[in-house]
Amino acid sequence: MQKIGILFNPIIQEYLCNLWTQIVALSTKPPVLIVEDSPAVTMLLKSFLDKLEYTNIHTSDNGYAAIKTFKKLVKANTPPIVLLDYMLPDMDCRSVLTQMLDVQPTSRIILETATEKEDEGVKELIRLGIYQYLEKPIRFEGLKNVFETIEKEDFFFQKESEQLQMLENAEEEVKTKVIDRVDFILNSSKQVSLSLIEQ
Repeated sequence: MQKIGILFNPIIQEYLCNLWTQIVALSTKPPVLIVEDSPAVTMLLKSFLDKLEYTNIHTSDNGYAAIKTFKKLVKANTPPIVLLDYMLPDMDCRSVLTQMLDVQPTSRIILETATEKEDEGVKELIRLGIYQYLEKPIRFEGLKNVFETIEKEDFFFQKESEQLQMLENAEEEVKTKVIDRVDFILNSSKQVSLSLIEQ
C-alpha cells in the first residue's frame, strides 16, 4: 500500500513528469529537408533516414522550393536538418546555403557531393558554414555517423540548458531565502526595540 502512496507524492509526480518530458523530447527527432534533384538518391536517403527513425522528411528537387520549405519549417519553430546536393538544376548550392543561413544561422546543412573535399568550391562552402560533408555515393554508415553526431550534440545542449535552468532556480531560491531571513531579522529587531521602549 505504501508503494501506491508514493505515486501520489507531489515531488515524485513532478520528477516523473520531468522525466517523461525529457524522454519525449529526446524521442522527437527534428525534421529533415532533402534537397536533391535525383529521385533515386532522394529515395535512398529517405530509406536511410527511415532506418534511423526520422519520419518528418521533406523533399525538394530544386533550390527555390528548398528555400521556401526551409523558411516555412523555421517559421513553424521546427528548423530542419538539411541534406543539400552540390549540383542543383535552378541555382548553385552556395546561394541555397547562404540564404538558409541568413534565415537560421545555426542550421545544420550537410553537403552531399561526388566532388572531392579538396575542391575549392567545396572548401568555400565549408568556410561559409556547411555543417558536414557526405561523399557520393552516399553510404548508410556515413549518414548514420553524421546524424548520431547531431543527436549527441542535441542531447548535450539540452542537458546544458537544463543545468542552467536548475542553477537559475537555485539562485532564485537562495535570493528568496536571504530576503525572507533579512525581513525576519528586521521584524525581530523592531519587536525587540519596541519591547525595550515599552519597558
